[in-house]
Amino acid sequence: MNYFLDKDADLRNIDFGNGRAYGKVDEIDFLDQGKGLLIISFNAILKDDLHNCGIQRENNYRLTKPLNSFRVSPYEKAVIFRVEIETSIKKEGFKSIDELEASYENNWFNIYVMRYGAGAGDAKLYTNLFHPPVDACLKITRIKPSHQKKLNNEFSLASAEGISVLELEQELAKRVHSADYLAIYDVGQGNSNALISSTSETCPVVYYDMGCGIGAHASTAPTGLDFCTCNDPLVILSHWDQDHWAGALHIKSKALPLTWVVPRQQLDAVHKSFAHEIVSAGGRLLVLDMPKNKAGSSRLPNGQHLKFTVGLGSSRNNSGIVLAVENNDPQFSSSWLLTGDCAYSHIPKSLQYHPPVAVVAPHHGGVTKLNTVAPSPAIHNGYNRLIYSYGPDNKFRTTRHPTSSSVRIHELAGWDMGIWNAAPGSTSITGNVRATSKHSPSPFERGGVLVGWESLPTLPMMCTLGAPISKY
Repeated sequence: MNYFLDKDADLRNIDFGNGRAYGKVDEIDFLDQGKGLLIISFNAILKDDLHNCGIQRENNYRLTKPLNSFRVSPYEKAVIFRVEIETSIKKEGFKSIDELEASYENNWFNIYVMRYGAGAGDAKLYTNLFHPPVDACLKITRIKPSHQKKLNNEFSLASAEGISVLELEQELAKRVHSADYLAIYDVGQGNSNALISSTSETCPVVYYDMGCGIGAHASTAPTGLDFCTCNDPLVILSHWDQDHWAGALHIKSKALPLTWVVPRQQLDAVHKSFAHEIVSAGGRLLVLDMPKNKAGSSRLPNGQHLKFTVGLGSSRNNSGIVLAVENNDPQFSSSWLLTGDCAYSHIPKSLQYHPPVAVVAPHHGGVTKLNTVAPSPAIHNGYNRLIYSYGPDNKFRTTRHPTSSSVRIHELAGWDMGIWNAAPGSTSITGNVRATSKHSPSPFERGGVLVGWESLPTLPMMCTLGAPISKY
């Protein structure tokens, strides 16, 4: 396993050679919308290492070789790392965030690591997903379009095994007999949800993400984080952000050999390495081939429907897989909506679902545009759940989840936000809200959340091999 992904690897000094690397923009996160402050994150690989191990270098041309035929990741020995720079829209030479995103998202850059270590510079450099960063001084320049294409080809999913909409519908109907409970696990600053088909135990049949806190938020992941794999569950990855799949690295031998259904998105060295680790561990990676504006619908044996689509956006967050589960009660038609990091405005209208009893809020309750319209809750007996998954005391410079903008749009849609109207994140249980943790003062109200179709008077028997659930 590449050092960058290995949670159990010891902290070590990395030889950056001449410091020259290829880096792809991974995330653009707001710090302050009003002031135009943001953080741009890049995932990078040393150029010399890529030239030595890449699948399309010199005589080692393996670009069309099926991904599932690689027994060992070709990037296993490469130096892969992540850098974060704090900047502003104005400093980057743009007038708006839309202009900046259009220019930067999904693009590759030359990254030159000039110095690194305590006090070396303003950038943060991570050599491992789970280790703290070091300071770094970087020089970043554009890469010409022709080279961009070669890098995208290197780290694409073109040679991965696919799964069609019909095939996924059939796979879900085969695996999911019923959707009795929805679990939202406490994984820190990340996301992991599961569908449970038993009324007596909490062993998942499908995971929707298997993430955890990483990088600056690695400390938010619970100690001894685990996931139940008793039922050989299917894993559906909403999108390729690390905090939605890195939890699998906590239980490598159990999670990586599973079957993973993933969206067809452009990858970089970090994501492609993880894809190879699934295959190397004996798992199956299936890329969902799904046109925009289409929705799939799987009728479960008990009459419920499990629906899915992909977001309409161009960014990784807003082009991921979205799930909706509908009950089979004609007296109270309702649903659960699982969004990943996809904003409501990018969920296509082709995904028709009943009014939701429960919604897992997009992007952990991140910064939300003021004109966003959230779905209104189902009206029946007062049982509604709006769930936020984030880490305790997580803070990305000045931004803390959930944001007041996320709280506001859900309040406007009719969700009871309780005391969060004044203090988002001050508790994990208020009004319709359930969250996987809260912020200080201690003690933290940590723990997973279990959701049903109507109020849950008692919890089913907890599986001792998975993440704990303490709220409903």
